[in-house]
Amino acid sequence: LLTAVRETRSMLGFEPHAVLSGPLDSVVGPSLAAELLAVVDAGLANVAAYAKPTAVEVRVTADPAGLLSLELDDDGMGISELIEPGRDLAEFAARAERIGGTLRIERQVGRTGTRLTWEAPLQP
Repeated sequence: LLTAVRETRSMLGFEPHAVLSGPLDSVVGPSLAAELLAVVDAGLANVAAYAKPTAVEVRVTADPAGLLSLELDDDGMGISELIEPGRDLAEFAARAERIGGTLRIERQVGRTGTRLTWEAPLQP
């Protein structure tokens, strides 16, 4: 995951800040890890292509309640409320729904940018 985040440096022009919390290595199974990585990769590619940010933070947390969460925050232009969700956003939502999770995309409150929150139950 950290490698994937670092590899977006060339697209963004800077390295996103990554914060990993909880026992990710021991509680996130291979199939859930693959789903998470796909969302991180495509999410960062979308940020690079559309948001024009100067900072991006990727937070991944495995919490004791059995939930894996990804928050991808950028300080870019912010997503317009008028934009229909594109193919990538629809795929993020479908990935979450297939495994019992959720997707939220919100404009940042009090500043520019967008927050993508993708959550899924941890698999045994």
